[in-house]
Order: sequence, then C-alpha cells, then structure tokens
Amino acid sequence: MTAALLSACRGAPERPAEEKVPSGTILLTPAQVQSAGIQVDTVRFEMISLPLTVPATLETPEPLSARVGSIVEGRVDDVLVLPGDKVARGAPLMHIHSHELATAVRDFASAEAQLSVAQAAYDRSQRLLADEAVPREEVERRLGALDQARAEYARSREVVDHMSPSPQGDVTVRATRAGTVFAVHVRAGTVVTPGTPLVDLGDESQLWATGFVPEHAAVLVRPGTLVAITVDAIPDTIPGRLVRMGGVVDSLRRAVEVRVSLDRVPPGVRPGMFASVVLPAGGRAFRIHTHTRSHVESERNDPRDIDLSATYQNFSPKVSLQYEFAGGDLLYAVYSEGYRAGGFNSGGVNPLPPERETYAPDQLRNYEIGLKLQGFEKRLTFNSAVFYDEWHDIQTDQYRASGIPFTTNAGDARILGVETELGFASADGLSAQMNARFTQTRTMNPNPSFLTLLINGLPNAPPNA
Repeated sequence: MTAALLSACRGAPERPAEEKVPSGTILLTPAQVQSAGIQVDTVRFEMISLPLTVPATLETPEPLSARVGSIVEGRVDDVLVLPGDKVARGAPLMHIHSHELATAVRDFASAEAQLSVAQAAYDRSQRLLADEAVPREEVERRLGALDQARAEYARSREVVDHMSPSPQGDVTVRATRAGTVFAVHVRAGTVVTPGTPLVDLGDESQLWATGFVPEHAAVLVRPGTLVAITVDAIPDTIPGRLVRMGGVVDSLRRAVEVRVSLDRVPPGVRPGMFASVVLPAGGRAFRIHTHTRSHVESERNDPRDIDLSATYQNFSPKVSLQYEFAGGDLLYAVYSEGYRAGGFNSGGVNPLPPERETYAPDQLRNYEIGLKLQGFEKRLTFNSAVFYDEWHDIQTDQYRASGIPFTTNAGDARILGVETELGFASADGLSAQMNARFTQTRTMNPNPSFLTLLINGLPNAPPNA
C-alpha cells in the first residue's frame, strides 16, 4: 500500500507555479475581454525624410588621381609643368640631377660588356665541342654564365630606362597617368630623396564631394542615396549619388565621412572648391496616429464606452557646429529637440475626470556647448560640456487609489547642468577614467492637480544632483 502511494505521488504531475504580477494589476480572461468589447489598435509611427545640408570639399576620386614622387636622390634642375597643365601618360614632368643615374649607366655599360664576353665564350665552346676539343659540361657551364649575363643586362637596362635619361644626363620624371596637374610641390634647386612628393595629377572631369554627416543622421542615409550638390561659384544644383560611407564615427567630429559622386562637372568647377551636399536625412519628422477603444462595465457604475483617436506630428531638428583645432582638439555647440506624442487613459472601473482622459505631448529643447581636449600623444583626454534644457508639458505616470496607472502632464522645467570626463591610458594598457555631473532643476507652470510633485523638482528626481 505504501509503495503504491509513493509511486502515485511520483507520477502525479506538478502544478505550474502561478505567475507573479505587480500589485494593483487587473488580469482579464479572453472571455472577459470579448464581453467588455475591449479593442486594441496599433500605434503607427512614420518617418518623413527632410533635407540635411552638410559642408563638403570637392576632390578627385582616389582611383583617378596620382601623386608622382621622386625615384632618386638628387637636385631638381628643371620643372616642366605648372598647375592646370594637361599631360598625357608618360609626359615629362621635371628633370633631376642625380649621381644614381651615372651609377646606373656605368652598371649598364659593364653588364653590356659582360654579356658580350659571355656570348663570345659560349660561341667558342660550341665550336670546340664540335671539334671534340672540350666536353659538353664546358658548353653547359658557358651557357649558364651567358644566361646570368643576360639577366644582369636586362636588370641594368631596366634601371636606366626607368630613370629615362635626358640629353643633358638628368633623370626625367614622367607622368604615371593622363590628367591635369593639380599641384607642383618642388621647384628648381630643391633637393629630393626617393619618395619626395613632386606632382599631383588627377582627372577633373570626375569629382567627388567629401563631407561629414552627423551620427544622428548617418543611420538615415545609405550608399546609392540620390543627393544634390551646390557650389557657391555657380547658381545651378548638381545632381549626385552617395557612393561611400566611412566605417566608423569620427570620435572628435561625432560624424561619419561620406563621399558623393557628381553626375556632371559644370565648367569652372575644380577640385578644392567648397560645396554643400543636401541629403534627404535632416532632423526627424514624426507622424504618430493612435486609436483607443474600450468598453467598461461594473456593478457600481453605468457602462461606458471610449472611442478616441488622435494624430500627432512634429519636427525635431538637430544642429551641430564644430571647430577643430590644429592639434585635434574640438569645440562644439549643439541644439536639438525631442518629442513624445500624447495619448489617452482608458483603464479603471471608475471614470477619470474629463481633463485626465487625455494627456498632451511633451517637448524637450536642448542647448549644449562642449570642449574635447587631448594631450600626451592622445593618452590624456578631457571632455566637458554645459547644457541647458527646456522641458514643456512633462509627461509623468501616476497611480489611482486602485493602483491602476495613468499618464498626465505635470508642468514645465528648466534644467542646467555640467558634465566632465577625464581619462588617461598608459603605454602598458592601463587606463583610468573619472566622470562628474551636476544638474540644477527649476520647475514652473505646474498642473494644479499635481502641484506637490513639482515643488522640489521633477517627479522622482532631486532638484540638485
């Protein structure tokens, strides 16, 4: 009997644990929801593209440009081109007097002589082999020496050809591609070494506009986006296409580098000109539609139906001005806005007063100015900012006596704050960081029903922190 009872206990299914819900929560079964006629509608959120203008600089695409450098050590004797000149591939750009050319010519002459000697020795060994005067191994040895002499001759000749000697015995630097001379970095008499930049070449018939898109707007644009480019020098708008986006956000600018290809290059437009790129991704425009329906029945009150809908739309801009110093330090100023849509309160058996059935949108305006400094080879960083916020019609969640929450507008507030960050990273990988923040809040225009909420600052927040 005992064994049977134990077996039965082991086989009995466990009862599922009851789900814990917050105090004051009312749970309805599907039948109750259907009986009460409660319907739930989806809040629709729509983004509207608005133009964003960013400064840019016109440049030649890297695949269509070249920087010609010196291939020898020496002194520039003649500069044969000026900025703006059109050159063909292989055209002479300048002459450099270099002792390396004399050495290369001497090596070539020596290689040519060695080749002649090796060729003669090989021909003689073949004749002697025909007369059976030498073994075949001697002919093969002479053939190996001839091949080595040929290789040295080809190498030394290639070196001389690469230097392209002029009639005066100078090294001739030639254009590596056809295009326009954008810049000449040296003049006659300049001493150069291998790799010294000499001439910049490019194709001005194709241009890119390079600029930086703020990080908040970078998520709204993609390669292939159609854009418009304006240049102060001409009245026309130039169509273009975003072709490339940087892989990371610039830590100082807080922006992403973008490159835009111009569909056409109007006459007179040249690399280096300032331009503006108009992207379809400016501030954020919101259009939110909400629709609430409910039917409430209780023993103490008459049945009531709620069928309310509203559409809220707003534009939240963000403007950022930045100045980057030569050493990489950054000074910036930002203005931005935030927006939350309003809505309806429909819960609870007892009806709310008419003024609490709806709540209005709240809006935040933020003004910020900051500084980002770095030193000791970027190991020490100091960031600081001062901000001032204007918050209108603050939305706050409150609770009825039954525990059911509702949302209302508590009033307005002004918030002044300072935040500072100091960081250091040592060469061995050790890093330290210190952060500090202070805010002061002043409230105004309180909702009379919730006056006590704003006496000492924002709801559930100290006035000073």
